[in-house]
Amino acid sequence: MQNRSNFRVEALPYVFQPGQWAVAADYTQTYEQRPVLHYHNCVEIGRCLSGSGTLFLEGRIFPFSAGSVFIILPGCVHDAHVQMSGPTRTPSCWRYLFWNGEEPEAAALPSSLVARGGDLTALFDMMAEEVMQQPTGWQTVLAGLHQAFFRKAARLQTQPAVPGAGAELLTEALRIVAGDYPDLTVAALADRCGISVSYLRKLFQAGLGQSPRSYLQRLRLEMACHLLLTTRKSVLAVAQEAGFQNVS
Repeated sequence: MQNRSNFRVEALPYVFQPGQWAVAADYTQTYEQRPVLHYHNCVEIGRCLSGSGTLFLEGRIFPFSAGSVFIILPGCVHDAHVQMSGPTRTPSCWRYLFWNGEEPEAAALPSSLVARGGDLTALFDMMAEEVMQQPTGWQTVLAGLHQAFFRKAARLQTQPAVPGAGAELLTEALRIVAGDYPDLTVAALADRCGISVSYLRKLFQAGLGQSPRSYLQRLRLEMACHLLLTTRKSVLAVAQEAGFQNVS
């Protein structure tokens, strides 16, 4: 199990041009055996476009998948982990917005936030479109979207349900699932984590709101969809690679 307290922490400041409100960037994560923790001098908003994994944020573990949105406040130490045990695994793709200057709406948040889907995702997509295309009057539109986004985020502010050792066990379980999900069973996952199946179910239900079996099936479906959209592999080949042995 990885102990992030021993990871190197780096400052990654962003330099904005005069009059530049925000910067948008797309990024495909790569495999890293030992990710470096980092923090920024500005507010970072990320939106997962595809893939899944776990995010280390303010000493806690959050799962993410396509549609997840996170807000990371200035100075917040974090990393992002793709659910992949090796360089051949499918990475996740992201779109980021980095905000310049003081953020009165963001400052109202008690901590950084991770949320899934709904209005927050739609508002992020609209903000990113304004920043990337910059049509006539985009600054005015962006200002309104920005205010609505952070007000919505404040309503959704939540805390993860799995503290302490439970969070570490859940993280280890997610790491194992990431590498072996095509052939993994719930019983085998519990055995590799050194816990009972019933306790594993409690951890998943508390932290992810679903059972280990449901999580495995959802991950297989998401990976199968991603492969069908991004490769020319046959349905049978994709099904086998994703862990669906019977496609009849």
